[in-house]
Amino acid sequence: SGAVARGLLKRGLQRGDRRLDRLAEAGARVINLSLAGPPNTALEETVARLVGDGIVVVAAAGNGGPRAGAAYPAAYD
Repeated sequence: SGAVARGLLKRGLQRGDRRLDRLAEAGARVINLSLAGPPNTALEETVARLVGDGIVVVAAAGNGGPRAGAAYPAAYD
């Protein structure tokens, strides 16, 4: 939800990772991350774990247009 995304930005990614885990534990099958930024190992590992558990993770690609650099977490494999 938008509240989760705002919480990720406000409280830092470490807390956000725990919140994403809680969504998974609550049975979420799809998680939307409406945020984009530089690479972050903790977020990359969390997204990989969620995807490995069969959860669909959708992430913003950014607002920089077609010439913009990669934005994460959308740019993770």
